[in-house]
Amino acid sequence: MYIAGNNEGLGEIRRKELLQSGMRLGLRKEEDVLVVESQDFPDSMETNWDKSKVAGLLLTAFAPTIKTTSTKECKEIHRPTIDVLITFDSKGVSSHPNHTSLFHGARCFISSLAVPGVDWESPVSLYTLTSISILRKYTFFLDIIASGVGMLFAKIRKNKKAKGPPQNLLFVSGLEQMLCAQDAMISCHQSQMKWFRWGWILLSRYMTINDLRLEKSVGSRKV
Repeated sequence: MYIAGNNEGLGEIRRKELLQSGMRLGLRKEEDVLVVESQDFPDSMETNWDKSKVAGLLLTAFAPTIKTTSTKECKEIHRPTIDVLITFDSKGVSSHPNHTSLFHGARCFISSLAVPGVDWESPVSLYTLTSISILRKYTFFLDIIASGVGMLFAKIRKNKKAKGPPQNLLFVSGLEQMLCAQDAMISCHQSQMKWFRWGWILLSRYMTINDLRLEKSVGSRKV
């Protein structure tokens, strides 16, 4: 799922670019990319999106409402069609307010899946992309040392008897994958190719190294 944002009136161009980028990165068909165009979600460095609206969007897309009938009453619950959701963490990688809004909206979405009055474990695992310092952010593949050590300590701290999805995931791109990601940005997102993007493409560790952390489930309907 992507939000076009319509920054600088480029919403339609950005929508087409997102479809092209998705196909370049390996999706089978354009229909696998859901592009949202809404005035509720402007692309802006000064706007925080309403977390309840973000959650509502996710519920509509990935957790339709169904009715369940028991001996006492008829209830409506959300039945998710996904088991993993990936978004930014609370710092949004670059502190972009739209990015941080997605984090809070995703947590609100997970909370909305809870069934009141019962022991509950989220049917959807929420993973977030780890934000790091600006020094590490622009060390390219050299950050594998810091990231690897961090994953090692996380593995040591983990309870070996703990069940469920892994708490931490580390992804390291090979040369072919890195070149594919760079090409998807340069060729498919031309409307965003400002001069400063080149520094990000050529030096950012996120082009080669990404780590995800599993967020703790929110067992209440209030976040």
